[in-house]
Amino acid sequence: MKQKNIIALGVIAVGVVAAVVTGYQSRNLGTSSSVAKSQIPGDAVTVEGTAQGMDGDVKVELILTRDKIYSINVTEQNETPNIGTMAVDQLPASIFEANSLSVDAVTGATVTSTAIKNAAAQAIEAAGFDPANFGYTKEEKKEVTVNLEDIPADAVTATGEAQGLGGPVTVEITATADRIYNVVATGDNETPGIGTKALEQLPGDIISANTVDVDAVSGATVTSDAIKEAARKALESAGFDAASYKGGQSASKVDPKDIPADAVTATGEAQGLGGPVTVEITATADKIYNVVATGDKETPNIGTMALEQLPGEIISKNSISVDSVSGATVTSDAIKNAAAEALKSAGFDPESYKG
Repeated sequence: MKQKNIIALGVIAVGVVAAVVTGYQSRNLGTSSSVAKSQIPGDAVTVEGTAQGMDGDVKVELILTRDKIYSINVTEQNETPNIGTMAVDQLPASIFEANSLSVDAVTGATVTSTAIKNAAAQAIEAAGFDPANFGYTKEEKKEVTVNLEDIPADAVTATGEAQGLGGPVTVEITATADRIYNVVATGDNETPGIGTKALEQLPGDIISANTVDVDAVSGATVTSDAIKEAARKALESAGFDAASYKGGQSASKVDPKDIPADAVTATGEAQGLGGPVTVEITATADKIYNVVATGDKETPNIGTMALEQLPGEIISKNSISVDSVSGATVTSDAIKNAAAEALKSAGFDPESYKG
């Protein structure tokens, strides 16, 4: 009887080992999509590419010609089961069917999806072909250049911290009471390719929009929120009110000594793309001395470009008849209309200002 039990336990043990080995192997195997071998032309090339995934290298094998993918196979991966492996299971078929790397990432598996595309692009390059012909666009990092000479002497640098997805996120911010000049965000334990994308992108968005109330980076909401919260704490630590920074606010640099005593300051408002746009203008009957444009709801890096650029254009040309900022026509028109309303409110004729 004991012998039978020993044999039975031995069989169970072998079964467990086999299950573990099989499970491990299936985790490393990918999926493939291809045409029948008979349909693959003789000039097709078989190549392999590798890219960093969430949990190690992702390897992709392609069979292709200059303009067509005949087979795509994820040959090696160690991605998270039921998360990264969803991309491994689904993306090759999407790429194969579209004959393009320009396909949507699998929801919740952005890092693995990107790794598959990057590995496929590397394989295409190894074949001597251009990945761009297959819709591949390498993601460029968005950078905002900060000129230290533009930071005034009264600017304050302070630090704030908030909890991210993987650990603390720290933000160092340099600002005055009404303008944010520099932002540096760090978070050593945020998810590579997801949280790190927010760490790279959001500081520039905050600087450009001159507010911490910017959109979260898609797929990285927790890290994005941590950056914004840490930025608020940094501003408060510096003695400033984070809510007082208005998105897309632009003021021209005018020496008050150059503004005559008879100049009038008035305000006008017009509808922008996302909400009201307000313009404060200081002028005499024949000269515009200062323009401040504010639009809290205008699109970051599009409408805000108009809010930043147009006031200076209006002053330098001494006219509200200036060209709209490319791609930001609605916000540009709102600024000009609000400026016209402000001049009328001051008792001046907007048409009398000649550029």
